[in-house]
Amino acid sequence: MNRLTQSSAAKEPDNWRGIRLVNAYRVFLAFALVAAAISGRGPQVFGQQDSYLFAFDAWGYLVLAMGFEFLLELHVLPFRPQAHLHALGDLIVLVLVMHASGGPGGGIALLMIVSVGLTAVLLGAGAAMGYAALATLMVLGETIYATWVDHFERQFAAAGFLGFALFVVAMLVATFEQRVRRGERITQRREREVNYLSTLAVQIIEQSSNGVLISEPMGQVDYINSAARNLLAVRRQGDLADKSVDEESIFTSLRLQDAHPDLAAAQSQVEAANAQIGVAQ
Repeated sequence: MNRLTQSSAAKEPDNWRGIRLVNAYRVFLAFALVAAAISGRGPQVFGQQDSYLFAFDAWGYLVLAMGFEFLLELHVLPFRPQAHLHALGDLIVLVLVMHASGGPGGGIALLMIVSVGLTAVLLGAGAAMGYAALATLMVLGETIYATWVDHFERQFAAAGFLGFALFVVAMLVATFEQRVRRGERITQRREREVNYLSTLAVQIIEQSSNGVLISEPMGQVDYINSAARNLLAVRRQGDLADKSVDEESIFTSLRLQDAHPDLAAAQSQVEAANAQIGVAQ
């Protein structure tokens, strides 16, 4: 798992837009919880075991979400540490809200699944598995505490199902990430093959004894191989008969030059061929 985490950390780009969207969802959720705590008109599951703890958690979650937004604006932390901080804050607050709302058997447990899924999207499959394990341990700890200390109804089965759901979400994200990585590797390999074949084709044409000259309909030369340069007696700029031709008028941009750096050396010969064709016309 450590190797998978390091690999994901090395390859995943910093998704600042994604983390901002996730924090916007966090702020909206916090406002909804605060509104439910103030009005008392939310779902009955909210704060059904401890309304005071639920109200405290709701306000704390709102302050935490606004603090995260402040950190995002300042950019005082790199992307990954900040994303880990957000994920840990979500798990701690949601476990407390879940405890105040009846444990893992209530609807609040679904928010933890969403939180782990969003964390997986931001940090990758390795982090998703780690946070799924951490969330499962926290849920089991909350269930044990609620059963032994607060004498709430035992909900070990619900805690087990929630942990299973968390790992399912993490594995789905891991599977999707592996498919994306595989697709990226295939695309990169095909790009290398195309570049190799095109470079090989240009080298074959360049070494051919037949003259090859590629031009546009207006007479602009795009490519000329060695044999064609020899046939046209084009060697260098100084071989041109007309010295009065403006350099800008004979400048040619090789379309293949970016893909084949080895053609850069033929740039001066192409310019000379353009100028000579212009003189002949």
